[in-house]
Amino acid sequence: MRIIVFGTESPITLSCLEALSAAGHQILLVMTQIPLRSKIKRDLLRQWPGPQRFARGSAIPTAWYEPGATNDFIAAFRPDILCIATFKHCLEEETAAIARFGAINLHPSLLPRQRGPQTLFRIYHDGDLETGLTVHRATPRFDAGPIIVQDALSIPRGFPVELLERELALRAGPTLLRAIAFVEAGAEERAQDEAAATRGTRFDAASFRAPVENWPVEQSWHFLRGFCSRFKQPLTDEDGRSVTYASVGDYVRSAEPLVPGKVDRTSTGWRLHCNGGFIHLLP
Repeated sequence: MRIIVFGTESPITLSCLEALSAAGHQILLVMTQIPLRSKIKRDLLRQWPGPQRFARGSAIPTAWYEPGATNDFIAAFRPDILCIATFKHCLEEETAAIARFGAINLHPSLLPRQRGPQTLFRIYHDGDLETGLTVHRATPRFDAGPIIVQDALSIPRGFPVELLERELALRAGPTLLRAIAFVEAGAEERAQDEAAATRGTRFDAASFRAPVENWPVEQSWHFLRGFCSRFKQPLTDEDGRSVTYASVGDYVRSAEPLVPGKVDRTSTGWRLHCNGGFIHLLP
C-alpha cells in the first residue's frame, strides 16, 4: 500500500512508521503539524524528533500540514490510504477523499470512551480499569468514525503512566497493520455507540488538583501513584510549609475520621489523608 502518515513526535507515531516500513508498505510522506502556540515546541519539532529522524533515515519526505492548503501537494503522491496517529488536526473530507481507501485514525483508548486529547490523563483521572487502541474511520468529527479494529489491555491499580504509554506504543504499529489489512479486504466497520461516548476534563499540571476529598482512597492512590512522573499534588503541612514528595508508596484504608487533604509527617515521609484512608508519600 502507498501510505501517507500524519503524526507527531510521539512514540505511537514512531511505532506506526516502523511497523509500516517493516511490513513492506511504501511510506510516501510523513506530515506533521506546526505547534504554532509554542515556539519552544516548534523549535523542538524542527530538531528531528523520533518520527522525523526515522523518516530522514529512511529517505521519506516530510512536510508541515496546513488544513485546506496542502491537498494538491498530498494528491501529487497518489496515496492508497492516509494513516493518522496522534495527530491534532481533524482531516477535511476533501483531504481524506484523495486516497482511494480514504483515511483512518489510531486513537489511544477504547472508543467511544475517552475521545479527544490528553487521553492518558483522563484514563487515570477516571479510574479506568481497561484501555487500549482503536483504529477508526477518520471523519470530520474527532474520534467519532466507525471502528475498524481495537486492541484492549487492562490497567493494574497504580500502574505507572510511562509504562502504559510504552505498552500502547508497542501495540500501535501492529494494530495499525491489522486495520489496514481489514480496510483493504473490505471488512465491515462498526458504528460507535454515541450514548457511551466520553470526553473528560482537560489537564493543566499547573492548576489541577486531584479531588482526594471526594475520590475513594484507592482512586486517589491510583491516580497519584500512576501519574506521579507527570504530576505532583500541591500540598502543605500543618504549619503551612510546602510538602515536596518524589514518589507515592502504598495506601491504607481507615475507618477512623480523617480530614481529607491533611498532611502529617511520618518516619519515612508523609501521610496524605484521603476519603476513607491515607496514602504514604515518600521523599
